Amino acid sequence: MDRTRVPLLAQTSGISKAPFRDSVIVGVAPLLYSLADAKPVPFSLNGSHYFQLEHEEGRLRKRLADLVHEVRKSPIELLVLPELSLPHSLLPVLQDLLYDTDTSSGALQWLVVGWKRADPNPRAVFSAYNSACVLDGSGNILAGASGPEWIQDKHNPYTMSTGEQEIYSLGAELAPPVNRKEAMSVGDRIVVYEGRFGRCAVVICEDLVQDNVQRDLTEMNCSLIFAVLMDGLLERLRWAGNASLFRRDATGVDVLIANSLLLGNREKGHRVEAAVGLHISDQNPAPYLRIQTSPGSLISSHIKIDLPG
Repeated sequence: MDRTRVPLLAQTSGISKAPFRDSVIVGVAPLLYSLADAKPVPFSLNGSHYFQLEHEEGRLRKRLADLVHEVRKSPIELLVLPELSLPHSLLPVLQDLLYDTDTSSGALQWLVVGWKRADPNPRAVFSAYNSACVLDGSGNILAGASGPEWIQDKHNPYTMSTGEQEIYSLGAELAPPVNRKEAMSVGDRIVVYEGRFGRCAVVICEDLVQDNVQRDLTEMNCSLIFAVLMDGLLERLRWAGNASLFRRDATGVDVLIANSLLLGNREKGHRVEAAVGLHISDQNPAPYLRIQTSPGSLISSHIKIDLPG
């Protein structure tokens, strides 16, 4: 179904100059639960070793319909689908589901969606970007402050070491055991959006710790970063938590991180959980919030968080 893309001024009319201090009810929908939903597939090219994620589209299509039905009944205002939650073909399915359902029956305003975006360049070395986009409650992709749609491509591919493959129980899937780099086209810009929460941007996993991206975010005077991750088990301050704390302290930019269930430390029976972490510049120590998946629910238990001015 065709939709008119909503321009920036229409999206932010009446609120773009409002104070940044606000509260929002955040939920996380970790659509990928196991390797039955998506699995890393190894391959080699010109002597280098890679992996790419292949989704089980049939399972996820049904899950998306149930998710939209569920979120429409919830008080969630901001829903996050973590890194690579959807293949390219299912983003328009999600958009149509949002457009075709009654927007008056829920509070949903924004969806941050991690997604495997097809590279339109037929000569590209790899077929897709690791991307994220931000939708409004009707399924429209929001427009960034500089004009283009709010679609953010990842800049820095992730290299999964043999040790990490063992921790994630991926030895069989990624055999033979060699370090493997994420197969992805590389992004070349940062998109910033001005609206309810100030100047916002999205970063994807590895970009959270890379100086080339963080330098741009600092120069753009961002207020809040949404970081979508594949890495699991955020109960402890691992690399993502430590990186967001560093970013907060070094630049004053607040970071909201949300992770997937697909990857996580499964050694010794460790449980992998969905989580959201918020690191706020005027709070010390920063809160680190965990959201456990509710039984029978596609959405992790939502939580209300206060964003500073």
